[in-house]
Amino acid sequence: IQAGEILGIFSSKRFVIQLILVFVLFTLGSAILLGVPAAWLFERQTEVQLDALVEQSLQTTVALFDNRITQIEDLAALLAERPTMNQLISDEELSALSQYLENILGNADLDLILVCQDGKKLISVGEEIGFTSCEAIKTTELIDGGQSTWLLTSAPLDVDIVRGTWITVGQRANSILEDFSEQTGMAYSLYTESGQLLSTTIEPEIAQYKLSGQSDDSYQRIKIGGKSYIQAPVLMPFLGEYQLFGNLDVDPYQARTQQFRNIFLVTLVGVSLIGGGVAVLVARRISTPINQLAKSAASLREGDLQTPLRTPSDVWEIDQLSNALEDARVSLKYSLDQLRQEKLWIENLMNSMVEGLVTVDDDFKITYASQSIERILGLDPTLLPGKHLDELFLPIPGESSFSQQVSDTNQTRQIPVNMDDKEILLSVSASSVLPAESGNATRALMLRDVSDEERV
Repeated sequence: IQAGEILGIFSSKRFVIQLILVFVLFTLGSAILLGVPAAWLFERQTEVQLDALVEQSLQTTVALFDNRITQIEDLAALLAERPTMNQLISDEELSALSQYLENILGNADLDLILVCQDGKKLISVGEEIGFTSCEAIKTTELIDGGQSTWLLTSAPLDVDIVRGTWITVGQRANSILEDFSEQTGMAYSLYTESGQLLSTTIEPEIAQYKLSGQSDDSYQRIKIGGKSYIQAPVLMPFLGEYQLFGNLDVDPYQARTQQFRNIFLVTLVGVSLIGGGVAVLVARRISTPINQLAKSAASLREGDLQTPLRTPSDVWEIDQLSNALEDARVSLKYSLDQLRQEKLWIENLMNSMVEGLVTVDDDFKITYASQSIERILGLDPTLLPGKHLDELFLPIPGESSFSQQVSDTNQTRQIPVNMDDKEILLSVSASSVLPAESGNATRALMLRDVSDEERV
């Protein structure tokens, strides 16, 4: 296959290529016009959902904190009112008291139970608090213990049994925040008012990132370590001088958005391929019968009028074209048959005449000779076309050439010539075959041997 043929196959003028381009562009345009707004709406809806999710998570966090504070305060009050504890403290049975408190600590959601008497630690179970102060905590507070931050509350024991004795219960802030993270899906970081990190449930390098100058109700997007978060402050009066921030991991939601984009792109490619395939099928359905008609028309141009031009097709317009070409072929064949019959009749008529007929061009070269010429010249008329008149009709001595003696049109003249060393007298009648304005005015010469008539 030559390069020109390859270029011809993929030429933009071909109907198949144009139809494929139209289908592909239409499907692509439709997919883009529908998909781009859908993608934008999906992303917009995701953003709205993320904002709503952050707001809901913050409200849930505040509710969980309030509930946890209430639980700790109720536990402290309940322990302070237990007669067994009051009796063990009164009897100074510290070993039994320690075992008793250990059992309570294992059954309650607490990390520390501390009993102080007269400002001194009497007994402590659970984790180390990090400081030894036994001053009574009148309200529930967040206290920085150095290594960890605690949520602590206190309650006085029965004053009638033991005076100046307080029980303090607490839970590490980190444990509380981890519990909240499981329920809200947010990661939390607790800071001091100066911005020092106290407790966190997120990676340290992310927790260390705290937006400076952030307003009390602003949401900020941060990206650290390849992950994206929405950071928002948890607003509640209980925190006091501390600052609590919630961080929502938005990567899963962005992954879902990216998945939607990928699905859109795959769908776009699939629709394009399907559109191209449909275009190929439709184009072949139309172009195949058209190509067959083109081949039939080419054979018709080469003179094949016997082969029918009917090409079966499912397209009505192509059927109409096929029928029109077939009607034209039949009419042309009929006309040519009629012309052949008329030509044969004329040739037979001319051959039956005594006179011989010769047609010449402007240079007096023979273009046609009838069968009667053979009786006059004794030559095969089929060999005469292309020969000059002066080559066949030799003038007698002293006369000019035969072509110069031929008269003008519509005139008859007798011209003596030598034929096989024999002098004969020819009657030559000339007439114009074509009109002069055609640019090639050939003439017809009617030749008759009048030698015998002249002798008589």
